[in-house]
Amino acid sequence: MSINPLISIVICSYNRQDYITPALESLTSQDADQSLFEVIIVDNNSSDSTKEITLQFIDSHPDYHIRYIFEGKQGLSHARNTGIMEAEGKYIAYMDDDGQAEKNYIKNLIKAFAEYPDFKALGGKILPAYESGYEPEWMSFWVSGLVSKVDWGNTYGEFFKYKYPFGCNMAFYKDILEQAGGFNTDLGSRSDDKYIFNRLRTMGVKILYAPDIVVYHSISKDRMTDISIKKISMDVGRTEYVRLTNEGNLKKITKGLEYLIKLGAAFIIALFYALHLVPLKGKYIILNRWWVLQGFLKQFR
Repeated sequence: MSINPLISIVICSYNRQDYITPALESLTSQDADQSLFEVIIVDNNSSDSTKEITLQFIDSHPDYHIRYIFEGKQGLSHARNTGIMEAEGKYIAYMDDDGQAEKNYIKNLIKAFAEYPDFKALGGKILPAYESGYEPEWMSFWVSGLVSKVDWGNTYGEFFKYKYPFGCNMAFYKDILEQAGGFNTDLGSRSDDKYIFNRLRTMGVKILYAPDIVVYHSISKDRMTDISIKKISMDVGRTEYVRLTNEGNLKKITKGLEYLIKLGAAFIIALFYALHLVPLKGKYIILNRWWVLQGFLKQFR
């Protein structure tokens, strides 16, 4: 049944049964009128109890417009594209299944699009919520992307040229996503947010930073292990290569050189931290840049 919402909130989920309920609760606790929005959960072929938990939640919240959709093609980009096809709103916002929105999230989304009509896409703040209760000693600005942190202050403005919103908290005019051709399904679970925003920029679309649209990103202890950090970092490098597949060898070589330069810069930054008696921060900057470079170079075969 069509409800004609103004905005569709899409949550793509894969085996996150422990997180999906808090994510949904944050959306049913909004201070916006519930007729303004719908929530679409795209189950990306989960093998846990995501489906059962989601359907139970829907049954227990009959006054909210929440839909469960199954997408059997594995990959976050497939799930996000399904969200585009299913969405009935003028705007589409994506929130991760391990995210929790602030109470005024939807109201501020609608307000931002209304007050900044020249911007057809936007991203807000993403603040990590660590399961351990504290930020790791080695965390720094230079590796904050590992936890998808976005915090550029409290002033509205256009995203810097080489910066873009992260997938946990991004929103678009639906027709702009359709014009862009949706997300790149070759990328798997990484970098499709970077892909879509770069694509939009080539179309002349301006991207808004909206600091009062806030999502808290749950960071499990497992995500902060060296094994997980290495996997995330190498996936970034691998998907960057895939993203550049159709752009020619020169672009790939340039990106490889960029990664080498960043690795060199990591050693300089690490020296700074060592001199300030926080060597762990420097160590993980070097490891992150090395693993990203490895993931990228492994694609040259």
